[in-house]
Amino acid sequence: NRLYRERLLFLGQHVDDEIANQLIGIMMYLNGEDESKDMYLYINSPG
Repeated sequence: NRLYRERLLFLGQHVDDEIANQLIGIMMYLNGEDESKDMYLYINSPG
C-alpha cells in the first residue's frame, strides 16, 4: 500500500481488539523496515 510506504496510518473506525492488533502489527512491520523514519498516525475515531 502506498500510504504504508509513506508511513501514513489512518484510524477511522471504532477501536476494538482486532483493529488495535492490526494497527500494532503494521507499526511493528514498518519499524522493522526502517526504525529511523517517523510514522504518522491520524485518528478519527469515536473510541
